Amino acid sequence: MRIRPATPDDLDAVVPIWRAGLEWSVHDHPVFRPHLADDAAYRAHLARLVDGAGVVLLATDDAGAVLGHADLEALRAPHGHYGATPCAFLHDLDARPDARGAGIGQ
Repeated sequence: MRIRPATPDDLDAVVPIWRAGLEWSVHDHPVFRPHLADDAAYRAHLARLVDGAGVVLLATDDAGAVLGHADLEALRAPHGHYGATPCAFLHDLDARPDARGAGIGQ
């Protein structure tokens, strides 16, 4: 397994993994995830992260097939215990259904 940053060309491989994870998850509710209500909106979210607002990391097998992803958004909290320190918010951590339980999210 390899971990690498996603490129715009990878996003079509990530969306179905996210969709499968969302359908599996108990958090599949548009009130909690309004910007992720559909596949096109989620792809746009990923594109914004890949374009510099954060990072999308991919777990791939030896042949380069995407097994899972993590998408993080770069933030600078203006208050609270983080102060003005840069931090990241983990939006999603998903694995392809056939790759779940293999430890790729560790």
